[in-house]
Amino acid sequence: GKQGGVSNTASVTGRICGGFLRTNTEVKVMYGDAKANVKGLQRNHAKSNVAVAGDAVELALSFDDPSLVNVGDVVCDAQQPIKASSKVEAKVITFELARPLTMGQSVLVYCHAATAPGRISKIVSLYDPKTGEVVKKNPRLLKSSQTATIEVTLAQPIC
Repeated sequence: GKQGGVSNTASVTGRICGGFLRTNTEVKVMYGDAKANVKGLQRNHAKSNVAVAGDAVELALSFDDPSLVNVGDVVCDAQQPIKASSKVEAKVITFELARPLTMGQSVLVYCHAATAPGRISKIVSLYDPKTGEVVKKNPRLLKSSQTATIEVTLAQPIC
């Protein structure tokens, strides 16, 4: 967009995780409702009109309010935006813990460049470290040097 005769653009970098992207395409920046137009793109450090899954890209986005773009945001199709989630299931490996991990405990979830606070809402299963087989379902806690699947409820949805 234009405001006072000046085009509002933001430059963002990242990797195409799935699908493809072309210049002059409308996209959505998640979490908010910021729509943008891809004015230009560089793919693997070379100017291009299209990028595909796996490419490292730098996008020149044009929109009304570039201040809506934050580190960790996701650029996606404007017509079929990805869904944000306030719960994630993760397979984790514990190292040396000062105390066991239990349900209700506060954690930080790191996803690409985003960080989200949350709480362990369920410990789904505990695995044998050698075979990878489930050895216990719904354990009460996790100790040092264990592998488990946990469910984390986030303070705010992430993409």
